[in-house]
Amino acid sequence: MPARKSSGSDSRPVILHVLASFALGGIETWLVHVLRNQGNSPVRHEFLLTKDEPGPYEPEVRAMGIAIHRLRYDRNPIAWFFKARRFFRQHPGIAIVHTHGPGHFASATLAAAKAAGIPGRIAHSHEAKYLRKNQQTLPKRLLRSASVAAVAMVATRRIGISDVATEDIAGAKWREDPATSVLLYGFDYSRNDGAQKRAVELRRRLKIPNGATVIGHVGRFDPVKNHDLLVRAFAEFLKLVPNAILVMVGIGATHEETEALCQKLGVTDHVRFAGTTDDVPAFMAMFDLFVLPSFSEGLGIVCLEAQAAGTRSLVSTGVASEVAVIPEALAKLPVDAGAKAWAREMQRLAQLPKGDAAKWRAAVEDSEFGIRRCVGELNAIYASELKRGEKR
Repeated sequence: MPARKSSGSDSRPVILHVLASFALGGIETWLVHVLRNQGNSPVRHEFLLTKDEPGPYEPEVRAMGIAIHRLRYDRNPIAWFFKARRFFRQHPGIAIVHTHGPGHFASATLAAAKAAGIPGRIAHSHEAKYLRKNQQTLPKRLLRSASVAAVAMVATRRIGISDVATEDIAGAKWREDPATSVLLYGFDYSRNDGAQKRAVELRRRLKIPNGATVIGHVGRFDPVKNHDLLVRAFAEFLKLVPNAILVMVGIGATHEETEALCQKLGVTDHVRFAGTTDDVPAFMAMFDLFVLPSFSEGLGIVCLEAQAAGTRSLVSTGVASEVAVIPEALAKLPVDAGAKAWAREMQRLAQLPKGDAAKWRAAVEDSEFGIRRCVGELNAIYASELKRGEKR
């Protein structure tokens, strides 16, 4: 079946992205950066969001003239299959469905797309859940194996943001499949212009004393981000560096328990909960050290933003190795090394001079994580899928 064209005056094939929302998360930020740098794209992007709540990026996306549809997902894959199939049949301009979610969601969505006759079906993995300890139980392992098999049956292309993220959705032998590959994120770092100046105002707004050592973290409040270790390590760090301040950027389910832990450990006066932001470069410019103790990460894109700001990072061994563009910018520790070991390493790194922000940013921009490379590779994937669809 040939790839179908969009209706109206714009005859470019439609790529429909399916994801939860336009929150200020890593997936959404990457997608917005891609949209900002499309230029004369051979395809037309549209979005199907599965949450009702509007996200902060939504006005910008709409201002680009990009259509946003909504279809609520209530965590019932079977009901979702029928809802999604009906939606796809009601929108005949779709040439490719591109999912951004876990395997069970991708398989149900792409099965619906296949049933609706959509020729291009891409499953995109942005994380590596299978690495987490709570995913190692027999039921979880069986569920993942079933999801990998189901995605293989309905996807025409599988991609991940790193080796481990690709394995999460395609299994350990993914390299043997020519239709499965890694697509590294690429970002536009132009918001780093003037970030240092904005960081001065940010420091004032957060009431951070002059001379204080600022430890920073950017990430949603979720168990996988391991805020428990972050706070406990910071409490130990305060014994070594009494004037330190911890700034945590993000919102999420574990916010209240993290706040309670700060109170229990007596560090509340040294902690700032900054909420969400669309100006991560300013925060990274303000941090003396960025800390990411996650149990697992599909990639760890915030480490790229830290490097582009000239800020060193201490990260867990659960962060993908691909993210280290500047080797001396990142240090790693296992999460089970304990809070005291993390605190000692935080002290060592915080004492080092910050990197040359201009040089480090240039290195990141010229790396595999530059936006031009990423958009080019993504469009090549779309072109390949469209060509394959036309041969059907």
